[in-house]
Amino acid sequence: MPDTRATTVNGKRVRAPSGSPPRVSDDEGIISRSDLQRELGVQNEQFLSAVEAMKIEQQQQFEQQEARHRADMQRVKEVVDGLRNEVAQLKAAAESRDRASRASHLIIKGYSEEPDGQSTSQAVSHLFPPSPGEPMPILEARRLEPRSTGALARPRAILVKFISVSAKHAALKHSKALRSRQIYLDSDLTPQQRQLRTQQRDRFLHLKAQGSRPFWRDERLFVNEGGRIREDRVPPPAPPSGGPSTSDGAGPSGAGRTYAHAASQAAMDTA
Repeated sequence: MPDTRATTVNGKRVRAPSGSPPRVSDDEGIISRSDLQRELGVQNEQFLSAVEAMKIEQQQQFEQQEARHRADMQRVKEVVDGLRNEVAQLKAAAESRDRASRASHLIIKGYSEEPDGQSTSQAVSHLFPPSPGEPMPILEARRLEPRSTGALARPRAILVKFISVSAKHAALKHSKALRSRQIYLDSDLTPQQRQLRTQQRDRFLHLKAQGSRPFWRDERLFVNEGGRIREDRVPPPAPPSGGPSTSDGAGPSGAGRTYAHAASQAAMDTA
């Protein structure tokens, strides 16, 4: 028999006849190309399945987070809307109280300055004398601006507080006679009412230019057309950005130069 010996080739133990080159077995520990491709295909499918599962999980998490976010935003919106409604109600209540506190007041424009030694209340009392046996209808009267100097200084506007709303209405009956003396009466308007008038200022001038005889009742604009009185309901233009300033110090307890000018101009417009 031929001499054989054991040897190792590429980590595989083989036997070969003496004098012959060793042979590696074809069927021991060898992976074929088709098996490798099949294995790679299986691993690729597993990888793609894992990626798809991750995508689905992430999508579900995103949708859950988005749903929670929408729910949170809805709750925030409801809170904000509630606060806005509450603020609007508080503003409306404050405006109502402010108007009520001014209901018995009038603004007088064009009345000459009282001489030294005479108070404004005494000077104004001559414009609205009480009926016989009735008390003086005026509680307080004061000028709204500091006294101006110079030959061209105009009379300052006067804030008059009456004892009641009915006393104020009685004083308004003198408005026609006072206008003949270039003395004008107007309501004591709140900042909101003055803003509404300002928004309708151009409309007032347009109606006046047409000869429609416009006039104010508080912040509302009316027109006298041949003896027929109607309210002008044309929507006023939008105010400029920020709107007119209302921090002018006007009010029953104090009034500034800006308010006095607005009241004076309104009184002249009414004429």
